[in-house]
Amino acid sequence: MTIHTGRGERYIADGVLEETFIHEGAHISFDRYHDNNSNWRQAQNRDGVSISDYGQEFPVREDLAETLGPYLALRFRRDRIGESLAQTVLGTIPNRVRYLDGLNLSMKILGDDDSNSGEISPRPGSRLAPVTTFRWPRADNATDFDLLVGTTGAGSRNIRGSSVFNQNFLEVRNLPTNVPVYVRLWVWNGRWSSTDYVYNTDAANACSVNSGDAICPKPGATLNSTTTFSWARKPNVTDFDLIIGSNGAGSNNIRASSVFNNTSYTARNLPSNRTIYVRLWEWNGSWSYTDFSYNSN
Repeated sequence: MTIHTGRGERYIADGVLEETFIHEGAHISFDRYHDNNSNWRQAQNRDGVSISDYGQEFPVREDLAETLGPYLALRFRRDRIGESLAQTVLGTIPNRVRYLDGLNLSMKILGDDDSNSGEISPRPGSRLAPVTTFRWPRADNATDFDLLVGTTGAGSRNIRGSSVFNQNFLEVRNLPTNVPVYVRLWVWNGRWSSTDYVYNTDAANACSVNSGDAICPKPGATLNSTTTFSWARKPNVTDFDLIIGSNGAGSNNIRASSVFNNTSYTARNLPSNRTIYVRLWEWNGSWSYTDFSYNSN
C-alpha cells in the first residue's frame, strides 16, 4: 500500500488517515475475493443504497472499501461511535453488515496464531449473523467433533442436533434473531469432552410491538423458513388477514386470504433467497391494509 507524502499530510490534516488505510487495505485484501461475489451483489441490491456517496457512485469499484470502515467501527469499536451512529449504519446497510458478519472477521494483530489460542470463533458473547461459521483449534489427538446448537439452554439442540464430523469448523444456518444461542462443542480424542458457549443474535432485528413496532419481525429483516409474525391490536379492530407472497406487494402464493382474530400468525416453508411480501389486513368496520417486505435466508 502506498500513500504519497503530500496526500498523507493532507489526510492527517483532514483527520481521515486511518479511514484511508482501511479503505485502501480493503482494496488490497477484499476486492478480488468479494467484489464479484453473488451474495455481496445481492446484499447491495437489497440495501438499495451505499453508506457513502462515493460508494453509491462507484458500486463495483468502491462500495466494498467504503463499507468496511463503518462496519469495523460498528462491530469492533461501537463504544466509540455511539448508539445513534451505530443504528444509522445498521439501518442503511443491514444486508451488507450481515454479509460481512458471515466472514467472521477478527481484529487480531497480523501474525497472531489462533491455532493455539484454545478459543472458539466467533468469540463467545458476540453477536451472530443468521449464517455463521464456527471454528476452533484442533486439540492434540482430536479426531472428531460434534456441535449442538439451540436456544433453550446449555446443550439444547433445536437448531442443530447431534451429527459427528471431523473438520474443525462448521457453518450453521437459519440462526434466529433476538434470542441467546447456546453452542456445545464436543471433542473426541479417545473420549468425549464438551465445552459450552453462549452467543447473542443480531440486535438490529430486535422487535417489540409493545415498543411501537408495527409488526414483528421488523420489515427488512431476514426471515427463517418458519417465522411467526405478530402485531398489536389497534382500537376497535376485531379481525385480521395476512397475505404472504414472493411475487410483489399483495401476492398470495405463500398464504392466501383466510380471516382470523388473533394478533399473530406462524408462516411455514418460506422460500429461500427471495423477497417476501406481507400484507396485513385489519377490520374495524371496514378493511384497511399495510404492506411490509422482508428478505429470506
